[in-house]
Amino acid sequence: MAAGEAKSDFWWLGGVVALLGLAWLVTGGPGRQESRVAPLLEPPAPLGRERTSVSNNSNDSRGTFGGNTNSDSSDGKNAVPIVKISRGNAQNENSARAEYITLTADRDNRLPVNITGWRLANSGRLWWKGATIPSGTTLIIAGVPHPAQEPIILWPGDSAVITTGSFPATTPINIDTSFKINICSGYIENLPDYRFTPSLRSSCPAPRDEVVTTNLDSDCYNIVKRLGSCHTPQRTTARDRDQTELIDGAVIPASCRDFILREFNYNACVARHRGDADFFGQEWRVFLRQPDELWYKDRETITLYDNLGNIVDQVKY
Repeated sequence: MAAGEAKSDFWWLGGVVALLGLAWLVTGGPGRQESRVAPLLEPPAPLGRERTSVSNNSNDSRGTFGGNTNSDSSDGKNAVPIVKISRGNAQNENSARAEYITLTADRDNRLPVNITGWRLANSGRLWWKGATIPSGTTLIIAGVPHPAQEPIILWPGDSAVITTGSFPATTPINIDTSFKINICSGYIENLPDYRFTPSLRSSCPAPRDEVVTTNLDSDCYNIVKRLGSCHTPQRTTARDRDQTELIDGAVIPASCRDFILREFNYNACVARHRGDADFFGQEWRVFLRQPDELWYKDRETITLYDNLGNIVDQVKY
């Protein structure tokens, strides 16, 4: 090769190297991010889908909690919800229908707690004896024999009265599921042959204050004013020749009688007030449907397990 050709090739190669070096400096040189990070261990999420971190203790996509309850946060609020057992009448009651304990969600809980699927167990003298907390329905309605089931959720401060047995089948409202109490529940408590242990609260809206009474004539309104709160008027028939229809043992005009029977009962109260901000209370009634009592009278340990098998709370007596 001639000396001139070699010199030309040398300058051409030097120019290429200089251009590559300039491009490297322009694109970041030694400061490039890629030179400091490890390669991706997994591909990026598809467009339109965020990566989320899911707690192993959560079993409800709406943010409810279903795991253990052992840690607190530094700001005084429970980072993991706390649920406590109260023994209710377990130490003294012999009937599964009336025997109950109470679970209460701490008022400082940050999250609502899904207790459906959690398990209650006794002291272990019969180690297998216990029951799983079922689902329920938030709103029970007369005439709906098998309402849709949903998890039992305890918001901070809520409680669940856990009855060992079942509520006996009766009419007009068949209590065949667990349910949440509301401002109309007293109508159920005060029906003939309906008695809950403990009693449902009886603080229904007073009949005289209901908007449906606005256009009543004076005679009918005076009858309504005498109706008790949470009272379902009872239709009976007089033992006279004409078989006169009575309301709570009294003869009243037919138009007023029909109005009272239609407007003052559990379902009518629900229809008027289910949209009220204070309609629902903070208590569930839960039925374990066990044939026999679960809790011993002494030397008993009642244990609550979450859906992961962790001990949530325990009470001894």
